[in-house]
Amino acid sequence: MWPTAHVFWDSKAGNTSDEYEDAYWAEHLKDDEKELFICAIADGATSTSYSKLWAQLLVQAYCNRTFDPHQAQNSLTPVQQEWRNQIGSKPLPWFAQEKLRQGAFATILGITLQSDDSHEAGCWQAVAIGDSCLVQIRQGQLLCSFPLAQSFQFDSSPVLLSSNPSSNQQIQESLCTVEGTWQTGDSFLLMTDALACWFISSMEQQHTDHILQLQALTSQEQFGQLISTERSAVDIKQVKRLKNDDVTLVRILL
Repeated sequence: MWPTAHVFWDSKAGNTSDEYEDAYWAEHLKDDEKELFICAIADGATSTSYSKLWAQLLVQAYCNRTFDPHQAQNSLTPVQQEWRNQIGSKPLPWFAQEKLRQGAFATILGITLQSDDSHEAGCWQAVAIGDSCLVQIRQGQLLCSFPLAQSFQFDSSPVLLSSNPSSNQQIQESLCTVEGTWQTGDSFLLMTDALACWFISSMEQQHTDHILQLQALTSQEQFGQLISTERSAVDIKQVKRLKNDDVTLVRILL
């Protein structure tokens, strides 16, 4: 079995789809005759300029293997240059130019899956900078949550990767990595922070039905309805169960 990926996303309530600032990408590649499936998501920081473009360039470069988070400073250079090239031709007022000098920021999460000769099992590796997360599910049970595993770990100041090289001096210290194995029937859910925090909180409260909900999604409409319902609902502390933020889910089925 080789993976199939389904993408579901929604912008903040009150925003248009053009204001959605997350990004996702997936590629099937060959490496030394071995097939690889590479997927990445990124969450552009709303407070910075052109973060949507930065997030898009990051996930594409990661999946094309031109950006290596293990050598972020060096391999980011062409991605940063492309970001500057794409926005450099736009006429901007002085205050916008100042924000551009500060750079755009985003989290990134990437996973690479490789099959063994039987295509019934294989290995996977993932990297993350920031608080976008993945979970691995087998037979309805949560096997892994990466890079965060508890809801209290989410806060308003995640580590971010920048289009400005001077803001990435300590980024290698914040790189998280994990690896594991998969077998046919497993699934991976890649989620940007608001959805990941909601999901992990649900698991802490034993709401395992949310695993089934996400695995059973068949349309953007269903996803939008789920997101709208959870944004309106409150927990026992009268706090909204799902933060009003852009949300992205990439569901990988094996």
